Amino acid sequence: MTGPDVIDAYTRQVLKTVAHLVGLRERTGRTVTLALEPEPACFLEVTSEVIDYFGRHLYSAASVEALARQAGLSKPQAEEALRRHLGTVFDICHQAVEYEDIAEALGSLKRAGVPVFKLQAAAAIRIPQVTQEVVKALEAYDDPVYLHQTVEVKDGKLSRFVDLQEAFAAFRNDPGPREWRIHFHVPVFLESLGPLFKTTRPAIEEALRVHKADAVSTQVEIETYTWDVLPDELKTGDIVDYVVRGARMGARSARLTRRSRAIAAQESVCGPTRRSRDTAPEWCNRGTEARNAAVRQFDDLLDPRVRAEDGLPEVRGVCTQPRKRESIAPPKGRSPRAGRPLGHRARADDVMRRFAK
Repeated sequence: MTGPDVIDAYTRQVLKTVAHLVGLRERTGRTVTLALEPEPACFLEVTSEVIDYFGRHLYSAASVEALARQAGLSKPQAEEALRRHLGTVFDICHQAVEYEDIAEALGSLKRAGVPVFKLQAAAAIRIPQVTQEVVKALEAYDDPVYLHQTVEVKDGKLSRFVDLQEAFAAFRNDPGPREWRIHFHVPVFLESLGPLFKTTRPAIEEALRVHKADAVSTQVEIETYTWDVLPDELKTGDIVDYVVRGARMGARSARLTRRSRAIAAQESVCGPTRRSRDTAPEWCNRGTEARNAAVRQFDDLLDPRVRAEDGLPEVRGVCTQPRKRESIAPPKGRSPRAGRPLGHRARADDVMRRFAK
């Protein structure tokens, strides 16, 4: 999957996209960026791989020449365009699952000159001590919609599993002390999920401390999209309250501007693109005009003078969820809860009305 020919094909596709973004900027004056997001069990998995891929491939002299030809630019212009349009997403959940030192990882990206276009505040499940009781309890989280990549520390060594079932099998085959971190997004304001499970929330706090001292990104997104796949006993409140609590937690930790908080709250409702093709918040699927109207609702809640004082670029929130199917009935072979749209009770106006109080 990741031989030289495949990596070269990846790079050609990325450069083709960047060339399109250069042309878009020339035609419209709008700057659109492409941010590659590492994730457990993917081609780009840890921060060192991101830095290596950007340095050896995307920012290489060969890539500069290729972009110059495609976009009709000089080599200096092409190099500038690459760094303007192409960067990364730093998802704190993903890198915490990989047992990365968050502060060191962010620092290494900065030293390598790879821009973080989005700092994504998200939390995963952490199991300090795996037992048979824990494995049984985790079966409730093994939903069919998402992959739950699991990274294990056992006897000081890291092992990686593409999904929970593989981790379960490894434990049953060789029981013994170990820790698991599981790619299952959980509310960012929780430090534990009952007596057996903890979360990687400390990694969020570490990243936001770094961001507070020296801004990592112009955009902070609070990502939690698993409300409807959490076990029932953890659904103890209203989803809008959950989203607002998450946005406020991020704002307090990082001292975000009001504009940044609005973007964070908006995107935590809308959520990211993931493997599910049949789940998405209803308000994210109303077409361009309705989507723009939803964005204006956020703008209307903020004083224009405050936005100007923030000194932030003109940024519009973008919904990245795939369209849900006409029917929300679960696909064949999936559990009933997998067919329900995520955040189906949440509305952008409700979130921002409560958040602005």
